[in-house]
Amino acid sequence: MPRIPDYELAREIGRGAFGRVFLARSKRGEWRAVKVIEQAKNRFKNHEKNAAALYLRSRGSFGKGVIAIEDFHELGDGTIYYVMPLADPVGEVKDPQDPAWRPMTLEAYVEKCRAQPGWFSIAEVRALMKPLLEGLAFLEEAGLCHRDIKPSNILFIKGVPTLADISLLEIADENASAYGTDYFRKPASMSCNPDYWSLSGVLFYILSGKSPQFWNWSNHWKPPQGNFHTDTQKEYQRLRSLILNRSTTLQSREQYRSAIEFRNEVLGRMSFLKKKKIFLWAAVALVFLGIYTVALLKFSAPDPYPEILPLFPKVDRAHSLEGIIRTYTPYCLREDEADYETLKNKAYQYAVDANVPQILEFCQEKARANKKPPEGKDAPSALLLEFLKLPYDDMKFAVSFLAATKQNDKYFSRQEWAILLIKTFYENPNRYKLISGASEIFHRLHKDYPDLIDAGPRTTCSYDGGNHPSLKDLFTPTPPPVHP
Repeated sequence: MPRIPDYELAREIGRGAFGRVFLARSKRGEWRAVKVIEQAKNRFKNHEKNAAALYLRSRGSFGKGVIAIEDFHELGDGTIYYVMPLADPVGEVKDPQDPAWRPMTLEAYVEKCRAQPGWFSIAEVRALMKPLLEGLAFLEEAGLCHRDIKPSNILFIKGVPTLADISLLEIADENASAYGTDYFRKPASMSCNPDYWSLSGVLFYILSGKSPQFWNWSNHWKPPQGNFHTDTQKEYQRLRSLILNRSTTLQSREQYRSAIEFRNEVLGRMSFLKKKKIFLWAAVALVFLGIYTVALLKFSAPDPYPEILPLFPKVDRAHSLEGIIRTYTPYCLREDEADYETLKNKAYQYAVDANVPQILEFCQEKARANKKPPEGKDAPSALLLEFLKLPYDDMKFAVSFLAATKQNDKYFSRQEWAILLIKTFYENPNRYKLISGASEIFHRLHKDYPDLIDAGPRTTCSYDGGNHPSLKDLFTPTPPPVHP
């Protein structure tokens, strides 16, 4: 076992073509991984020395996703070594001195998931790929190419997937030589950064648990368990298209131009041009929305009592005050005075049965007792405010009685009456049963005096003599149209 200054080598924990990796304890008692390339392997030593020198010159720009080299030295006998953070452990063995301790690689992490009942969700796939894609962007920004990205060379350090093993690192260009591991290595005919191909292979491995040699077969684009998360299938199809049509295509015009573009596409982020296009369309839509809003405010009828109508969010503001009164206050009684008196007296009887007089008296007493009645020209009356506090059934019978006997104008202004009609019938979720303002009383009158109720196509509105839907229409499940 070689002797390394300032570190006590405990045991070998890894071996590659270029050198060996040892578990080492520093003078401060901290565990580290130390890679040693001895003089006997001079050809490999020079390449690794050059790679480490390139890496150290650029490490100031690196962030998460790329392994840190904490120390680098060449000894007098030609041996070189460099110190790295120790990876997270696999499984329950946490003590690196235990011979059963193993570093957590992406390969080990995926194998661990293979034994689970479900595979990675898309959110988990993105969480695994994000630091690797950002690490690739850091390397490219520094003008470097890793050239050996594969699952076994990705370590988890403090829970973060990290590109490790810089043995094949070199200056990046389109013609960077294709070293590395079979199927994770780009074809020699492909003129782009080889790391795009390699990291695409890693993405396929995370998605399917299989080697990239199978990514051209659609039946291999599914998890080992064969079942997808609910959010997964469409995203698998999108990522498959990115890998086969962009990052691994031999068509140079379709290939990614930068690691940033590759990262954004895989993570589903929008490019600047896409954001700019969406912003422009949103600006145009806002302009048209503003024009429409101004026109609506200018040409629509003003809301009666604007301080009260916000209580009725379902009301279509395009409906005029007159339209609401016309629709929800039907006057379907015959004009014959004798008939009208008969029906009015019967309506009084029904109102008494429903305690309507007591309801009206109660609201009037509460309104008179109001110590601070509403003030101002457009202020609602105290009586209206008390009516709005009533339980729904009480308000329904009181409003129906006032509509049937045409007494609403004794108590309320037209605006206040419209507000009560809205609250009583327009907002009621079962309003198809209560289309007319006096439907509860009209139902009873029609049953007892069918010949005295006008069932013809036209009736007279008490306010302006306009047309109004027939009684038959008023009692059907579909509400009549409301015209401004």
